[in-house]
Amino acid sequence: MKTMKKFVAFGIIAVFFAYYDSVEDIDNTPNNVIVNKEVKQPNYGSSKDKTPAYYDNSRYDKDVSHDLNTVEYELFRLVNKYRYENNLSKLTWYNKLNKMSRRHSYYQSVIGNWSHEEDIDIPYFDEESRIGYRGVNVGITYHEASYIGENTTSFRKRNTPYETALAKFNGWKNSPTHNKLMLTKEYYKGACGCKESNIRYGKKRTTQYVFCTLNVIKK
Repeated sequence: MKTMKKFVAFGIIAVFFAYYDSVEDIDNTPNNVIVNKEVKQPNYGSSKDKTPAYYDNSRYDKDVSHDLNTVEYELFRLVNKYRYENNLSKLTWYNKLNKMSRRHSYYQSVIGNWSHEEDIDIPYFDEESRIGYRGVNVGITYHEASYIGENTTSFRKRNTPYETALAKFNGWKNSPTHNKLMLTKEYYKGACGCKESNIRYGKKRTTQYVFCTLNVIKK
């Protein structure tokens, strides 16, 4: 990590991490917190590049071959439809969580692998190893969220954004831990964020993959 973190813990976050394709990794360790933390200055990269890497989403929104906004909203719609079918209230879309999840999907697309930590330095990016830190840095406070859940996924891109979103949703639905996150009653806000990449397991591929993250919060 580039900097040491100073924080005061206010609550334990039980986080569900999901990567589902042919391989699945799950970490249920309750080691993340929503914190009061001094927000560090963004990494501006080289002297020639003064775009704030941490706070400016434009760096992460340049995919042209696939409509990632459609994947994000359709995946979120499918999650809410599933909750409704199970007599649960629908999640409210939260733009701060969209920014948070999109950034983390960008990070995963660069390293070419699923990850619940940001423990590898990549160019023009301020890594945050814990979900609590990522939440704080997009403006989420412990007053509105003491508990953050996360599903991540990397799937081969399908023919349409709707087919891609459905494949991701079915992957989560067929995994008990990921399914549990989607059907947890107490979550009240959420968002999805996606990024496309042809890097898989750290190596370039001829196939395009879509990395997506679902973040949800409870009070």
